[in-house]
Amino acid sequence: MAETDGIKQRKALLTTNQQIEHLKSKGVTFKLCSEKDAAEYLANHTYFFKIAAYRILFEKRIGGQYDGQYVNLDFGHLKALASLDRDLRYALLPLTLDVEHAARTKLVRITTERNNEDGYTIARDYMASLNHSERRRREGEISMMSRDLFCGDLVRKYGSPADMPIWVLMELFSFGSFIDLYLYCAERWGNEEMRHEHY
Repeated sequence: MAETDGIKQRKALLTTNQQIEHLKSKGVTFKLCSEKDAAEYLANHTYFFKIAAYRILFEKRIGGQYDGQYVNLDFGHLKALASLDRDLRYALLPLTLDVEHAARTKLVRITTERNNEDGYTIARDYMASLNHSERRRREGEISMMSRDLFCGDLVRKYGSPADMPIWVLMELFSFGSFIDLYLYCAERWGNEEMRHEHY
């Protein structure tokens, strides 16, 4: 059995000029942005797969000589959408970082205010609550940081995530793992506000 049997259709690696020709074959025009400027943009500012993904937002012709080609789509439109996407991400990033910091601060505050929490038991219980696959993923995430210049000392000091206090565990977790921990704590404490914030 050939190695490629599981792949429906391999996409060819295209040069910048071939990328332009491919877009033209799909009905993309180059009136708002010349082919030369588009080639420079593709070569130095973005990559084809990313910018071509915005095509999905445009209609395609159905039937006739131009079946499957995009309707009124110019490379300038794709370039504008890429720029808008980048600007939106840059505008939202500081906000999301502030929300993440506030959630981490809140989790530590609530943990310290609860008489029945010592910061260690909750981390151990959280790790024990995970299925085997998720536990291994979290352990791998932490283990990879053992050589990190900034966090490596913490990993080496505590070793297993189950042996870390919650404030160390959440500092080492990615955002996705942290929000899972946040939901675990919300459910552990029956805190509807935190559950709502998680979702």
